[in-house]
Amino acid sequence: MATIAKRFTFREQSQTSATPTASFRLSTTWVAVEEQRPLDDLPRENVWPEPTDFIDVLFVAKNEADRWEKWLAAPDHPEAVPSITATVENQTIHWRPGRAIIVGKPNAQGDALAALLEFAFYEGRFRELEAALESRHAGAAVDVEHAYRIKNRELEQKFGESIESLYSLRLVFVKIEPHLSRTPRRLSVTSRRLMARLLRRADLEGRLEDFNTLLETCEDLYEGGSDRIADYRWYRNGHRLEVGIIVLLVMEVVLMTLELISRYREGGGE
Repeated sequence: MATIAKRFTFREQSQTSATPTASFRLSTTWVAVEEQRPLDDLPRENVWPEPTDFIDVLFVAKNEADRWEKWLAAPDHPEAVPSITATVENQTIHWRPGRAIIVGKPNAQGDALAALLEFAFYEGRFRELEAALESRHAGAAVDVEHAYRIKNRELEQKFGESIESLYSLRLVFVKIEPHLSRTPRRLSVTSRRLMARLLRRADLEGRLEDFNTLLETCEDLYEGGSDRIADYRWYRNGHRLEVGIIVLLVMEVVLMTLELISRYREGGGE
């Protein structure tokens, strides 16, 4: 069996007319579009950050897998993850973000490819969420002081925008999380077993839990800060209202006193 290289690009269905190899559902329908590539065109360097919009896949025989081990090595970056392996019967998937090797007989690689594309698409979308939340969390660390010490009115807009951003992440997360928590029934039994192993090797259960915890922490921070800003604004506006009411009452007392004095003088004159 000759080694074959293919690139599968993930696109929204509305943005391509190509026949899809697989389809995925989030808020819109996404598809994986296949493109066969010469082996010499495969990227050799290990890039960072790792891609989420495509995956390069090698289909190799068992006796050829070792020679591609270096191609699957992780980039030299502290946050890069090592490759993982999932094997079911005579099919094996070696994966790292953006690259994969499917080892097995040609007539049995369809199940492995179906599992790989399902896993790679949703894992890639989740990595995008993780990066976005990490960026937001870095800003939250600075905003902790502002959340408990009201200094200016600009914070209200900033906190409001932060809450909107976090809720946007939450909406995407609730769409992705089910696809990374269990295997879809539409896949074959073999594909589901392979994907289950990929999910477990990539520690998706722990990553999903950590993401949810961090997202809740940021949400609580900005929601609490917004509530305190609203309370402070109400206090200041309420204080002004109370002062206004007191002034009106004093004026009313003065007018009533003047009226009584006037009546008293008129009665004394009689």
